[in-house]
Amino acid sequence: MALKGNLRDFTITQLLNLVNLAKKTGTLVIEGPGEIARVTFREGKLAYTQVGSEDNSLAGVLQRYNKISVAQYRILRDRAARMSDKELGYY
Repeated sequence: MALKGNLRDFTITQLLNLVNLAKKTGTLVIEGPGEIARVTFREGKLAYTQVGSEDNSLAGVLQRYNKISVAQYRILRDRAARMSDKELGYY
């Protein structure tokens, strides 16, 4: 069953509780003036969030904090696009 209705009718706590209780899987996209947020759930549990277009992958975070070089980031990004998470973890 899909969740339907005007989000103005729900508090954020109520919305998150509905997703959790129904064990929903999917992405809630919240569009605001100038930015988009994505909140992803897997079986009702929070799995991932992203605000804006910033790369929040592990490689993106490591590169942003200068733990890996831009070249290393590109290699990891390209490999991640071709591999599953499990395969990438073994690499």
